[in-house]
Amino acid sequence: MKNFEIPAKFIDYLIEAAGSRIAATVLKAIRSGTPEVSIRINPMKVSDPAALDLPLAEHIPWCKDGYYLSKRPNFTLDPALHAGAYYVQEPSSMSLSVLEPIFRDLRPREILDLCAAPGGKSTHIISMAMRHSSVYSSSHSSFHLTAHSSDHSSANSSDHLSDHSSANSSNHLSDHLTAHSSDHSSANSSDYLSDHSSSLLSEIAGNNLSFVNNPQDIYLPRITCNEVIKSRAAILNENVTKWGVNSVNVTSKDPENFAREGSTFDLILVDAPCSGEGMFRKDPDAISEWSEENVKLCAARQRRILSDIWDALVPGGILIYSTCTFNKYENDDNLRWLKSEIGACSFSFFNAQELESSGVVITPEGGFQFFPGVVRGEGFYFAVVRKPFDKNGEFTVFPERERFLGVNSEKVNSEKVNSDKLRVNREKGVSDKLKVKSEKGRGEKYRNGEKDWKKQFDKKRDFSQNPLNTIPELPEHQLALSVNYEYEHDWPSVELSKEDALKYLSRNTINLDKNAPKGYFRVTYKGLGLGFVKNLGSRANNLYPMNWRIRKFSGTDFSN
Repeated sequence: MKNFEIPAKFIDYLIEAAGSRIAATVLKAIRSGTPEVSIRINPMKVSDPAALDLPLAEHIPWCKDGYYLSKRPNFTLDPALHAGAYYVQEPSSMSLSVLEPIFRDLRPREILDLCAAPGGKSTHIISMAMRHSSVYSSSHSSFHLTAHSSDHSSANSSDHLSDHSSANSSNHLSDHLTAHSSDHSSANSSDYLSDHSSSLLSEIAGNNLSFVNNPQDIYLPRITCNEVIKSRAAILNENVTKWGVNSVNVTSKDPENFAREGSTFDLILVDAPCSGEGMFRKDPDAISEWSEENVKLCAARQRRILSDIWDALVPGGILIYSTCTFNKYENDDNLRWLKSEIGACSFSFFNAQELESSGVVITPEGGFQFFPGVVRGEGFYFAVVRKPFDKNGEFTVFPERERFLGVNSEKVNSEKVNSDKLRVNREKGVSDKLKVKSEKGRGEKYRNGEKDWKKQFDKKRDFSQNPLNTIPELPEHQLALSVNYEYEHDWPSVELSKEDALKYLSRNTINLDKNAPKGYFRVTYKGLGLGFVKNLGSRANNLYPMNWRIRKFSGTDFSN
């Protein structure tokens, strides 16, 4: 039995949100329960999870890539973690998997994870979007890299397309696709990508790619992962890099700056900073930080973030709102506010039956609430809304059919919003009319403890400054981690034992075979790229990033 005092007002809020029966179960779980240990595999790098040295137990029912573990291993001493083979994440947060039909059928091109650090949901979005992209859903096997493979040379040039898909160019992609779509059906899409990558890249549009018009169109999602706090953005960048898709952008911007700069997105995830009630079981110290005032502050901050980013969502675009808390003020009340004040529409494009059968509660406003003790996971909440289109004075959930994927609107939940109120909001500017001001005004931080939050830190993940057919002089670290490593001829791969892999990840000297190639080469563990070294013959220079290294490794402890 854990010995700590739970605030009486927190219990009142919990009962208000969950009812007395569920509240009692949650309180019991917080006081005496043990958090689940779970991981989500990287499907672009691992096709056989059993190949990982992990105590895998049951599958997480709502996530095809998620697994409960029977015990907690020493993750730090598993080279596969550092290679991006999996991400350690609590189970409830993996419920975003139920939104995969959005990526499969609606295929949003421009995607933003707004409050992304440390990267759990970002890497999840990357997996779902890329699983259905034209680059990785081809007939080639490069999408499903096996953990045991030592030869990862690519069968085509699709990785070049992924690396360069964020390049700015002219706005003629839709015309190009229309001209070629009849000749290049999905059965031949990978050959088409390989043969025509150069011409395609020169025609990828800038910031205004919306939903694709036809399921057979080439789908190249462009993903931006943002974190306003610079120090947290560095952690986000590390985790996204390890996931292996080099075309992803990592930025550190204030939410309002996206719309101000003209950036628009088809799908935005706002995993908002919150009071953290759902993490009380994992982090009992957080209980002492809880207060009614903090709940109010969080709810106000969340509304401000939502209103600031709303203008960057295209008409017809989808917004996913999530928190790791229980109270209605940060969850359903904010969802109601989104619909009544900003004009968001409820949106249902996935089957929630699997969530309900696992004990997930559907809230009065249509959100999904996870309660520890009721589900095998921690506290989590998410809801999905859509920005309406303006057509002849009516504001509906769905855009014109020619801009959509032929979804039958009669089969999908649709609702209208108050057109007069939404028109007023648009005329006055939502971000001006609906901002939540604090006593500190615009100087308030989106996350506590960060100074100069307005200062821009826009780290673009455009690592490919060279023409498509040239090789960089020096290998960049992220190339070694790429899901489609295409430089085997220039920088061959050398497999390391677990001991040597950990030495490498600690930035220590590693022992190379006398037949190891001279110059630069990639080191791997179970076929998974770790980074580069430079073999000088008499010694080898370890090129692993200094700030990523394992800092506490004796060189003798390999226990799990």
